[in-house]
Amino acid sequence: MSRMLWRTGCFALFILFSGCTTHSSKSLLKQILTDRKKWIETPGKRIVMYRHKNPDYPVPAPASLSRLDSAAMNALEFTGELNYSRPIRIIVTPDMAGIKDLTGKTTNGIAFPKENLIVEMDGVTGACHEILHLIGTNSWGKPKAWISEGMAVYCDDNWWGYDLHALARYLQLNRKLTPLKALIRDKGFHSIDPRYSYPQAGSMVRFIDQQYGRQKLIKLWQTNDFSASLGKTAEEIEIAWLNVIEDTSAEGIRYPE
Repeated sequence: MSRMLWRTGCFALFILFSGCTTHSSKSLLKQILTDRKKWIETPGKRIVMYRHKNPDYPVPAPASLSRLDSAAMNALEFTGELNYSRPIRIIVTPDMAGIKDLTGKTTNGIAFPKENLIVEMDGVTGACHEILHLIGTNSWGKPKAWISEGMAVYCDDNWWGYDLHALARYLQLNRKLTPLKALIRDKGFHSIDPRYSYPQAGSMVRFIDQQYGRQKLIKLWQTNDFSASLGKTAEEIEIAWLNVIEDTSAEGIRYPE
Protein backbone atom coordinates (compact mmCIF):
# COMPACT_ATOMS: atom_id res chain seq x y z
CA MET A 1 0.00 0.00 0.00
CA SER A 2 1.35 3.40 -0.92
CA ARG A 3 2.01 5.80 1.92
CA MET A 4 2.51 9.55 1.50
CA LEU A 5 4.49 11.16 4.27
CA TRP A 6 5.88 14.57 5.01
CA ARG A 7 9.58 14.40 5.68
CA THR A 8 12.30 17.06 6.12
CA GLY A 9 10.35 19.70 4.28
CA CYS A 10 9.28 17.70 1.23
CA PHE A 11 6.88 14.94 0.33
CA ALA A 12 8.30 11.55 1.09
CA LEU A 13 6.77 8.18 0.55
CA PHE A 14 8.06 4.98 2.02
CA ILE A 15 6.97 1.46 1.12
CA LEU A 16 8.24 -1.36 3.26
CA PHE A 17 8.70 -4.86 1.85
CA SER A 18 6.44 -4.19 -1.14
CA GLY A 19 6.71 -6.59 -4.04
CA CYS A 20 7.20 -5.20 -7.51
CA THR A 21 4.31 -5.36 -9.92
CA THR A 22 6.06 -4.19 -13.09
CA HIS A 23 9.22 -6.18 -12.37
CA SER A 24 10.02 -8.55 -9.54
CA SER A 25 12.76 -7.34 -7.23
CA LYS A 26 14.77 -10.43 -8.12
CA SER A 27 14.63 -9.71 -11.85
CA LEU A 28 15.39 -6.03 -11.21
CA LEU A 29 18.51 -6.99 -9.26
CA LYS A 30 19.58 -9.33 -12.06
CA GLN A 31 19.03 -6.55 -14.59
CA ILE A 32 21.29 -4.01 -12.91
CA LEU A 33 24.00 -6.62 -12.31
CA THR A 34 24.12 -7.95 -15.87
CA ASP A 35 22.87 -5.31 -18.32
CA ARG A 36 25.81 -2.91 -18.58
CA LYS A 37 24.33 -1.32 -21.68
CA LYS A 38 21.50 0.17 -19.64
CA TRP A 39 22.96 0.69 -16.16
CA ILE A 40 25.91 2.60 -14.75
CA GLU A 41 27.43 1.27 -11.53
CA THR A 42 29.24 3.63 -9.14
CA PRO A 43 30.78 1.99 -6.06
CA GLY A 44 31.00 3.94 -2.83
CA LYS A 45 32.55 3.04 0.50
CA ARG A 46 29.46 1.34 1.92
CA ILE A 47 26.99 1.24 -0.96
CA VAL A 48 26.87 0.71 -4.70
CA MET A 49 24.83 3.27 -6.62
CA TYR A 50 23.15 2.47 -9.94
CA ARG A 51 21.55 4.78 -12.45
CA HIS A 52 19.91 4.17 -15.81
CA LYS A 53 21.71 5.31 -18.95
CA ASN A 54 18.50 6.78 -20.33
CA PRO A 55 19.65 10.10 -21.89
CA ASP A 56 16.46 11.74 -20.66
CA TYR A 57 17.44 11.02 -17.07
CA PRO A 58 19.57 13.72 -15.46
CA VAL A 59 22.74 12.45 -13.87
CA PRO A 60 22.45 12.24 -10.06
CA ALA A 61 24.18 15.08 -8.28
CA PRO A 62 27.82 14.33 -7.38
CA ALA A 63 26.84 14.63 -3.72
CA SER A 64 24.33 11.76 -4.05
CA LEU A 65 26.97 9.04 -3.66
CA SER A 66 28.49 10.80 -0.65
CA ARG A 67 25.06 11.24 0.96
CA LEU A 68 24.20 7.58 0.40
CA ASP A 69 27.50 6.45 1.89
CA SER A 70 26.95 8.70 4.89
CA ALA A 71 23.39 7.42 5.33
CA ALA A 72 24.60 3.82 5.18
CA MET A 73 27.28 4.51 7.77
CA ASN A 74 24.71 6.18 10.02
CA ALA A 75 22.42 3.16 9.73
CA LEU A 76 25.25 0.72 10.44
CA GLU A 77 26.36 2.66 13.50
CA PHE A 78 22.79 3.10 14.69
CA THR A 79 22.03 -0.62 14.46
CA GLY A 80 25.44 -1.68 15.78
CA GLU A 81 25.79 -3.97 12.78
CA LEU A 82 29.16 -2.60 11.64
CA ASN A 83 30.16 -6.05 10.35
CA TYR A 84 27.19 -6.19 7.99
CA SER A 85 28.81 -7.64 4.89
CA ARG A 86 26.07 -7.80 2.27
CA PRO A 87 26.45 -5.20 -0.50
CA ILE A 88 23.87 -2.43 -0.22
CA ARG A 89 22.73 -1.66 -3.77
CA ILE A 90 20.76 1.53 -4.39
CA ILE A 91 19.14 2.47 -7.68
CA VAL A 92 18.79 6.25 -7.91
CA THR A 93 16.07 7.61 -10.19
CA PRO A 94 15.38 11.25 -11.09
CA ASP A 95 11.77 11.19 -9.92
CA MET A 96 8.88 9.05 -8.69
CA ALA A 97 7.95 8.19 -12.27
CA GLY A 98 11.29 6.44 -12.60
CA ILE A 99 10.59 4.35 -9.52
CA LYS A 100 7.14 3.46 -10.81
CA ASP A 101 8.63 2.36 -14.14
CA LEU A 102 10.93 -0.03 -12.30
CA THR A 103 8.69 -1.28 -9.49
CA GLY A 104 5.10 -0.43 -10.32
CA LYS A 105 4.88 1.60 -7.10
CA THR A 106 4.20 5.30 -6.65
CA THR A 107 6.77 6.20 -4.03
CA ASN A 108 10.13 7.86 -3.65
CA GLY A 109 11.79 5.09 -1.69
CA ILE A 110 11.29 1.34 -1.59
CA ALA A 111 13.36 -1.38 0.07
CA PHE A 112 13.73 -5.04 -0.89
CA PRO A 113 15.57 -6.65 2.05
CA LYS A 114 15.87 -10.11 0.49
CA GLU A 115 17.78 -8.69 -2.47
CA ASN A 116 19.52 -6.05 -0.35
CA LEU A 117 18.22 -3.54 -2.89
CA ILE A 118 16.73 -0.05 -2.60
CA VAL A 119 15.12 2.05 -5.31
CA GLU A 120 15.17 5.70 -4.32
CA MET A 121 14.56 9.10 -5.86
CA ASP A 122 17.51 11.46 -6.13
CA GLY A 123 17.04 14.23 -3.60
CA VAL A 124 15.98 12.01 -0.69
CA THR A 125 19.26 10.11 -0.61
CA GLY A 126 20.46 11.54 2.68
CA ALA A 127 18.12 9.58 4.97
CA CYS A 128 18.98 6.19 6.44
CA HIS A 129 15.30 5.12 6.55
CA GLU A 130 15.32 2.54 3.74
CA ILE A 131 18.83 1.34 4.56
CA LEU A 132 17.66 0.65 8.11
CA HIS A 133 14.94 -1.61 6.70
CA LEU A 134 17.56 -3.67 4.86
CA ILE A 135 20.02 -3.97 7.72
CA GLY A 136 17.41 -4.52 10.41
CA THR A 137 15.45 -7.16 8.55
CA ASN A 138 18.50 -9.06 7.35
CA SER A 139 20.18 -8.91 10.78
CA TRP A 140 17.26 -9.40 13.19
CA GLY A 141 14.42 -10.91 11.12
CA LYS A 142 11.22 -9.55 9.61
CA PRO A 143 9.36 -7.41 12.17
CA LYS A 144 5.91 -5.97 12.53
CA ALA A 145 5.31 -2.79 10.56
CA TRP A 146 5.09 -0.42 13.53
CA ILE A 147 8.52 -1.23 14.94
CA SER A 148 10.18 -1.45 11.54
CA GLU A 149 8.92 1.98 10.53
CA GLY A 150 9.45 3.35 14.02
CA MET A 151 13.06 2.18 14.02
CA ALA A 152 13.62 3.66 10.55
CA VAL A 153 12.18 7.01 11.65
CA TYR A 154 14.23 6.91 14.86
CA CYS A 155 17.38 6.19 12.83
CA ASP A 156 17.06 9.69 11.35
CA ASP A 157 15.92 10.96 14.79
CA ASN A 158 13.45 13.48 13.40
CA TRP A 159 10.31 13.68 11.31
CA TRP A 160 9.86 16.64 8.96
CA GLY A 161 12.69 18.24 10.89
CA TYR A 162 10.90 17.98 14.25
CA ASP A 163 12.03 16.21 17.40
CA LEU A 164 10.12 12.94 17.66
CA HIS A 165 8.82 13.41 21.21
CA ALA A 166 7.85 17.03 20.51
CA LEU A 167 5.92 15.98 17.44
CA ALA A 168 4.26 13.13 19.35
CA ARG A 169 3.17 15.69 21.95
CA TYR A 170 1.76 17.86 19.18
CA LEU A 171 -0.18 14.87 17.83
CA GLN A 172 -1.46 14.12 21.32
CA LEU A 173 -2.68 17.69 21.79
CA ASN A 174 -4.45 17.47 18.44
CA ARG A 175 -5.94 14.04 19.21
CA LYS A 176 -4.03 12.28 16.45
CA LEU A 177 -2.36 9.56 18.49
CA THR A 178 -3.47 5.95 18.11
CA PRO A 179 -3.82 3.54 21.07
CA LEU A 180 -0.74 1.32 21.17
CA LYS A 181 -2.77 -1.89 20.99
CA ALA A 182 -3.95 -0.80 17.53
CA LEU A 183 -0.61 0.63 16.40
CA ILE A 184 1.31 -2.61 16.99
CA ARG A 185 -0.95 -4.71 14.76
CA ASP A 186 -0.03 -4.60 11.07
CA LYS A 187 -3.65 -4.20 10.01
CA GLY A 188 -4.11 -1.37 12.48
CA PHE A 189 -0.85 0.36 11.59
CA HIS A 190 -1.55 0.34 7.87
CA SER A 191 -5.04 1.74 8.42
CA ILE A 192 -3.71 4.89 10.13
CA ASP A 193 -2.76 8.04 8.28
CA PRO A 194 1.04 7.71 8.02
CA ARG A 195 1.50 11.39 8.83
CA TYR A 196 0.58 10.31 12.35
CA SER A 197 1.54 6.63 12.60
CA TYR A 198 5.16 7.00 11.51
CA PRO A 199 6.23 9.77 13.92
CA GLN A 200 4.25 8.17 16.74
CA ALA A 201 6.03 4.86 16.14
CA GLY A 202 9.37 6.67 15.93
CA SER A 203 8.79 8.40 19.26
CA MET A 204 7.68 5.15 20.89
CA VAL A 205 10.73 3.24 19.62
CA ARG A 206 13.04 6.03 20.78
CA PHE A 207 11.47 5.90 24.25
CA ILE A 208 11.87 2.12 24.49
CA ASP A 209 15.48 2.26 23.30
CA GLN A 210 16.42 4.96 25.78
CA GLN A 211 14.59 3.40 28.72
CA TYR A 212 15.26 -0.31 28.17
CA GLY A 213 18.29 -0.53 25.89
CA ARG A 214 18.99 -1.75 22.39
CA GLN A 215 19.07 -5.48 23.08
CA LYS A 216 15.60 -5.47 24.59
CA LEU A 217 14.37 -3.33 21.71
CA ILE A 218 15.77 -5.87 19.22
CA LYS A 219 14.01 -8.65 21.11
CA LEU A 220 10.77 -6.68 20.78
CA TRP A 221 11.51 -6.27 17.04
CA GLN A 222 11.76 -10.06 16.81
CA THR A 223 8.77 -11.01 18.97
CA ASN A 224 6.38 -8.05 19.25
CA ASP A 225 5.86 -9.33 22.81
CA PHE A 226 6.20 -6.46 25.27
CA SER A 227 6.05 -8.55 28.44
CA ALA A 228 8.67 -11.06 27.28
CA SER A 229 10.96 -8.39 25.85
CA LEU A 230 10.64 -5.54 28.33
CA GLY A 231 9.08 -7.06 31.41
CA LYS A 232 6.15 -4.66 31.08
CA THR A 233 2.82 -4.92 29.30
CA ALA A 234 2.13 -2.80 26.23
CA GLU A 235 -0.33 -0.79 28.31
CA GLU A 236 2.32 -0.06 30.97
CA ILE A 237 4.82 1.01 28.30
CA GLU A 238 2.24 3.25 26.68
CA ILE A 239 1.49 5.01 29.98
CA ALA A 240 5.19 5.56 30.68
CA TRP A 241 5.76 6.90 27.15
CA LEU A 242 2.80 9.28 27.44
CA ASN A 243 4.22 10.62 30.69
CA VAL A 244 7.46 11.45 28.87
CA ILE A 245 5.90 13.19 25.90
CA GLU A 246 3.52 15.14 28.13
CA ASP A 247 6.61 16.75 29.66
CA THR A 248 7.86 17.73 26.17
CA SER A 249 6.99 21.06 24.57
CA ALA A 250 5.28 21.12 21.17
CA GLU A 251 5.79 24.85 20.81
CA GLY A 252 6.61 26.03 17.29
CA ILE A 253 5.45 22.91 15.48
CA ARG A 254 3.57 23.51 12.24
CA TYR A 255 2.46 20.16 10.89
CA PRO A 256 0.02 19.37 8.05
CA GLU A 257 -3.39 18.20 9.17
